Amino acid sequence: QVFKLFTKGRANEYFSEQPVSMGDLNAFLPKSFGSKKPPRKKTEKTATETKEDLLSSFLPTSFGQKRKSRKTTSSPAKKQKVEVPVEDIPVQKVLAEESFPVPAPAPRTIKAKPKASQYPLPISDCTELKAHKGPVISLGIDPSGSRLLSGSTDYHVRFWDFAGMMSDYRSFRKKEIEEGHPVVDIRWNGTGSEFLVSSASLTPKIFNRDGLMTAEYMKGDPYILDMQHTKGHVAAICNVSWDCDNYDRFVTASADSTVRIWDVSRKDKQMQLIKAKNQKNTRVRITTMNTSPWESTKNMIAAACSDGSIQLWPMKGPYRIPAITIRNAHQNGSETSSLQLSKDGKLLISRGGDDTLKIWDLRNTSKPLAVFNNLENVFQQTGCCFSPEERIVVTGTCTRPGAGIGKLKFFDLEGTIAEIHEVDVCDN
Repeated sequence: QVFKLFTKGRANEYFSEQPVSMGDLNAFLPKSFGSKKPPRKKTEKTATETKEDLLSSFLPTSFGQKRKSRKTTSSPAKKQKVEVPVEDIPVQKVLAEESFPVPAPAPRTIKAKPKASQYPLPISDCTELKAHKGPVISLGIDPSGSRLLSGSTDYHVRFWDFAGMMSDYRSFRKKEIEEGHPVVDIRWNGTGSEFLVSSASLTPKIFNRDGLMTAEYMKGDPYILDMQHTKGHVAAICNVSWDCDNYDRFVTASADSTVRIWDVSRKDKQMQLIKAKNQKNTRVRITTMNTSPWESTKNMIAAACSDGSIQLWPMKGPYRIPAITIRNAHQNGSETSSLQLSKDGKLLISRGGDDTLKIWDLRNTSKPLAVFNNLENVFQQTGCCFSPEERIVVTGTCTRPGAGIGKLKFFDLEGTIAEIHEVDVCDN
């Protein structure tokens, strides 16, 4: 057979059409396809060598745990830091670093102590609790802050439980202390298990947390003139308070010019008797009394009298003569409605019936630290108190019907003592 073939590189040789035989064609065709592998050398093994090779494939080559061989590599040389002067840094690099700065760690900040003028007063919200049929003249909240007691001229004490209070804000219990006697003072003990009540009668009473009376104490004989021989008060009790160092003792004050210290377990007679006297060394009526608050470093009894004086005794005595006497603290003949001692025993605030609030330093009582006038007070139970940190003093104003709005006024004790805020409470 004859083929016509044109091959690359040999076009000149076979440019003309010439007949090609099969022998010449085989020279141009491959003998095989794919990659060529080198031929294996055939070795002839004897029968003995073949058996030994098979046996050695089943036997281990070594015994024990195999350890991987460690490759020893030469440790690279440590890079040395090269300080480059600022002038040699390219401008592009500086701009790149400034465009993506690395955030620095936030500095530790210490909160500064807020000033008294920035004290967070609890006046953002207000809720009215309506239940009594007469004016509310006494309040008492337990140490945990979960239960409130309110006393009124309707002769009842109302119980308010904040944890279980519904949206209608109703009290869950009421208790009549003594028929025909207004509840003028309520004080919880340090544990919140009992509270002491004064109902403007001759006998103090103690109730448990649920309102059950646990003790009623002796009243005195009104026909005995010497108070030293009476076993109890012979005139209406105006205030009651607990001994801040001993939960088993409490103090009462009365219009019979006496302050009496009682033992909770003894109901027939008081433990100690204190007499308040004026400059003429005669009896003077006590209008209000208070003791040092819980956790105080100095335990005192403070009483204000109708002659305008304030007298203080140590809780543990002696009681014959007052340790501190402030004559003419308020106007003679006015009724001081509230006293409050600080925890360190250095400050005393008094709310007078002469429309004043006075702050006293008990280390020097020749004159008050501050006097605030024109704070109308026509109510015998108008109170005053310290804030928990004793940086703020708060008191109320009460006016005659139709004469204005009752207010709460706040005073700053740090730095210059001054009024900082007031809140309208209700229209009298």
